[in-house]
Amino acid sequence: ILNKILPKYPSWCLRQGISGVVKIRIWVEASGSIREGTLIELSSGYPDLDQSVINALKSWKFAPLPSNVVQESQWGIITFRFVCG
Repeated sequence: ILNKILPKYPSWCLRQGISGVVKIRIWVEASGSIREGTLIELSSGYPDLDQSVINALKSWKFAPLPSNVVQESQWGIITFRFVCG
């Protein structure tokens, strides 16, 4: 990962002590850019937490695939845990 910004914890969730887990599927182009169409595999149950993850992922950038491998999109699932402590 060349550029990673963590999701922001919505202030109202912090004030109310809300925790949650978001699992999201992303597709990464051969260039290292995140492709549109991220998919929530597991919602936190709080749309603001889920959207915070989606917004943060828009700025992520991965290293491009080396030229000696097949230039195709790849996918993965990332888990984010919001823990109010």
